[in-house]
Amino acid sequence: MAIAIGVIDIKATRVPIVFPLAAVSTLGIAQLFLGANPLIVFMCVAAITVTFIPLHIFGRDLYSIFALVFSTRYLGVALLAKTFHGQTLESNLFDPYPTYALTLLLMIIETSVILLARKLDPGTTLFPFPTDLQSLRKLAPIAYSIGFVGVVIAGRLKPAEGVASAGIVFNLASTLSTLCALGFIAEASYSIEKSNGRSLFTPLLIFMFLFILLAVIALNERGFLLNCLIGIGVVAFIYRALHFRYIVVGILFAAFFSSFLSPLILYLRSQRTMEITQFIELGQETAIKMIVDPNFRKVVNDTVQYRSLDDLNEVPPYDYYGNRSNVLNRLSFIGLLDAVYNATKSHNLFGSEALERSINMNRPSFLGPKLGVGMGDWMSWQLGMGAPGVISFLNFGLPMEGLATWGVIGFITYPFIFMLPVLLIFGRISSFRLATPVSVLMFIALQHSIFEDTSDGFIGTVLRDAPILLLLLFSLYSIFFRRSSSAASNPIPSSAQR
Repeated sequence: MAIAIGVIDIKATRVPIVFPLAAVSTLGIAQLFLGANPLIVFMCVAAITVTFIPLHIFGRDLYSIFALVFSTRYLGVALLAKTFHGQTLESNLFDPYPTYALTLLLMIIETSVILLARKLDPGTTLFPFPTDLQSLRKLAPIAYSIGFVGVVIAGRLKPAEGVASAGIVFNLASTLSTLCALGFIAEASYSIEKSNGRSLFTPLLIFMFLFILLAVIALNERGFLLNCLIGIGVVAFIYRALHFRYIVVGILFAAFFSSFLSPLILYLRSQRTMEITQFIELGQETAIKMIVDPNFRKVVNDTVQYRSLDDLNEVPPYDYYGNRSNVLNRLSFIGLLDAVYNATKSHNLFGSEALERSINMNRPSFLGPKLGVGMGDWMSWQLGMGAPGVISFLNFGLPMEGLATWGVIGFITYPFIFMLPVLLIFGRISSFRLATPVSVLMFIALQHSIFEDTSDGFIGTVLRDAPILLLLLFSLYSIFFRRSSSAASNPIPSSAQR
């Protein structure tokens, strides 16, 4: 069957839940052999399986991917990594039983929010970009070029102390940079449709990747590149073009990224205040030395791993793997949930004070000065997880904020209060039930914040990011694609809108 970008057959892309259950259960059995508690293993397997319900019912739409990423970020990476390291799931946790029980509850809540958002999603888009081959090839370089300007501006303006003080110009440039991912999405879609799913990459896509890779190293930022790669991966997953050879290439690049590129970028981050030409020269010299000198490469990796802890001279608030691995700990939110739950047992809940701080951080500057400390650091101080006054940019996440604010009630209600409206608003711009490039872009625009932001980030997304993105897409569509005769066509069959 020929592939048509924007059109997906729900029945053909459904994944029977028995398959992921079998895969996860295999790792669960391995955990039992390692000595893990059966109840912990059961809760872990059940929590991951719950998030496959949308994929089982609705197939490979973007709502299903949202659900899968939630379980991956909380439990999937943890289950795989702990098994690989020969550790039981409950090891290095303060309160493993309530933590895994809360995680199971959270996966049920998040999946319910996603199913509700999908039910309320009208399945339409405000900007029906045409998806024929000629239009996709036209969209790719235009969006990429505009987005690249945003990447350069945002990369140069982002201050060392964090996004909160970056100002309106940075916020505009940061949102503009998301169009770079749209260029990757459109070009990957072009390749898939032209080859009928046999190929994912084109010479133009490879050039775009190499060019932004150099920019990411020069600007000392990883997020822009990851957004583009995630966009390609999502398109390949939806249209079943994620062939084995691409999985192998992806694994190899992930290894290169985690062992070389990411440490290089983090190692150079303290030097980003120098002139750009000097910084690029320093980056080249450092990269070459890392390639030819294994001892220096080890020094860079060790420096990156321990720098933040050495600077703060304190023990991290949680360490699920017992090796102070920042990457794995950030990808396994269950360790953070355990630390927050343990801290709430001996500290007062935040109550309305947390929401007041979120509103203060998003109000216009002319109404008065904003609070200078991020929500994550403030919450860590209140819970005794960080030294008061020390800025460590601890990541909390919305569910943990709800738990520390209103207890279990907040843990249950915060996703409905903050996450559901954001899904509805972005889904109204371009439905997550669609498989068009703009809908995938909406996923990219949310994929980081929806998993890691606290309430102030969700409020900012509604008040700042959504209007800017809406304006950018309106301008792009009006200038380049409004007159296209195919723009008014419905990109999905009625069967996909159930």
